Amino acid sequence: MSIGTFTYLAAAAIASRSNAVVVGPAGIYQQAFHEKGLEGCPPPFPVDKLPMSLVWHERWDDDPGSAWLRSLLVDVNGQLHRDANVRLPAASGRGTAVS
Repeated sequence: MSIGTFTYLAAAAIASRSNAVVVGPAGIYQQAFHEKGLEGCPPPFPVDKLPMSLVWHERWDDDPGSAWLRSLLVDVNGQLHRDANVRLPAASGRGTAVS
């Protein structure tokens, strides 16, 4: 069975109450999933990268605040990808594995 969610917080909630396994970014695991007592390890198979997009209405193209926010989101996304290379601890055999 496969379950899809729009947020990793929802995935963490589902995994913490079931025998589900979640595949997701390491940075998300370290922040959200660990708080729910979930274990993490790298997946035993290659995982494709998910495409990411910023979307906004054209009326905000030239707005300085909107341009600043878009730039900040791009910078933060880059930092998250760099931080995702942090090694996860080996799974202890208990809980639900996430990555």
